[in-house]
Amino acid sequence: MKWNHLRLLGALFAVILIAASCGSSTTETADAADDTMDQMDDDGHGDHDDTDHGDDHDDTDHGDDGGHSHAGLRDVDQSNPIPAVDIAVSESGSAGTYDVAVTLENFTIDEASVDGEAVPGTGHMHMLIDGVKLGRFFDLDYPVELTPGEHVVEVELNGNDHTPWAVDGTRINATQRVNVPGEPPVADVLIEAALAGDSVTIDDDRVDVDLGSTVELVVSADLVERVHVHGYDIIGNVSPDFDTRIPFVADTAGKFEVEFEGSGVFIVELVVS
Repeated sequence: MKWNHLRLLGALFAVILIAASCGSSTTETADAADDTMDQMDDDGHGDHDDTDHGDDHDDTDHGDDGGHSHAGLRDVDQSNPIPAVDIAVSESGSAGTYDVAVTLENFTIDEASVDGEAVPGTGHMHMLIDGVKLGRFFDLDYPVELTPGEHVVEVELNGNDHTPWAVDGTRINATQRVNVPGEPPVADVLIEAALAGDSVTIDDDRVDVDLGSTVELVVSADLVERVHVHGYDIIGNVSPDFDTRIPFVADTAGKFEVEFEGSGVFIVELVVS
């Protein structure tokens, strides 16, 4: 079992503690069975998931493959059965972990066709924590580690080409809020930003960061968007329903722009030295 992606948050901050959760699905629910997780694909280098980041920008239509691309999404052909996903997050028997059980409807996991063309009703799943994608998944039951504080656990359905499936421009996904007791970890550098329309509110649009320090970027928005940390190739989903919280270690020197990927609106420049 590969855990590198799932340790993204815990690896940044030393303390990992998990207890009871509460929350609900934000999208369509479904019926299916649970299986034991045995694989998570390692994409790119470590937790930055570069390969998936590249794939997510493949918004090109692939002909009659089940729908058209829409702002980085692929709408399903509604003449076919519409896929749905639901999740149940519960405390694991192992200290410091949750179990995420997924149920699917009208959707078949097709691991063998990853990187191929999108086919209606098939593909794989992506796991996201607080809007930040950790990796792709093919099984319906798997563990996740979280730091103290409130988190949003999310699973979305993706085509073989990694483009998220959607219904009328809305991603097919499910989320659950998880409250982990304890003192939330404190990053060396905390950056908070908010998008309203095309205007960004932030204390400073240029932030100096010491090389090797921990950074947490917290972004809210009044619409569905994606936050892209260039250079580190980290992408986080944000919506009016929940903020994206992007923690990472500034282990590469340079100047890195952070922007809203869909609109291209600039958020902040990070100067790491």
